[in-house]
Amino acid sequence: FVGRFDYTLSGTTNLFVRYTSDLASVFEPNSGSPIPLWNSNDETGNHYVTAELRHIVKPTMANTLRFGATRTQELASRTDLDNGLLVFFPGRMSGVVNPGSGVVSVGGNQVLPFEQRQTRTILGDDVAWGAGGHSIKFGVEYERQTTFVNLPLFGDGSWSFPSLTAFLQNQPSIFL
Repeated sequence: FVGRFDYTLSGTTNLFVRYTSDLASVFEPNSGSPIPLWNSNDETGNHYVTAELRHIVKPTMANTLRFGATRTQELASRTDLDNGLLVFFPGRMSGVVNPGSGVVSVGGNQVLPFEQRQTRTILGDDVAWGAGGHSIKFGVEYERQTTFVNLPLFGDGSWSFPSLTAFLQNQPSIFL
C-alpha cells in the first residue's frame, strides 16, 4: 500500500505526506529438513512515513521542516505440529539429528523462532536564504534508531555425530 497527500495550505505554505506499507508472508513446508514434518512461517511488516512542511518566510527565505519514520519487522517461527519425533526437552519443539558421513540432517530449523524489529525516526529543519547571486542553506537533523533482535540458537537441541557408524552406535560428538 502506498498513500500520498499533497496540500497547499496557503500561497506560501505546502504540506507533503507519504505512507508506504510492505507486508509479506512465506510458508516453508520443510524448513530445516528435507522431510516435510518441520514447517516454518516467515512474516515481514515494513512501514515508512515521510512528511515535509515548506514555508516561504519572505521572498528571499524559505523554511523546510521534515519528519521521517521507518519501522521494519520480521518474525520467523516454527509452525510444525508437535510430532514428538525429536523432542529432547519437555515442552519444547523438535530438535535436530545430524547422523554424519554426508547424510543430511533431520529435524526442525534451529535458528527459529527469530524476531527482529528496527525503528528509525528523523526530524530535520532547513532554512534557505538567497539574494542576488548569493545563497546559503543551513539546518539541523536529529536521528534515532533502535534495534531489537531475538535469536535463541539451538534452543531445542542438536545432536551431531562424526560418522554414520558413530550414529548407529549412539556416540555423538556434540550436543548443542
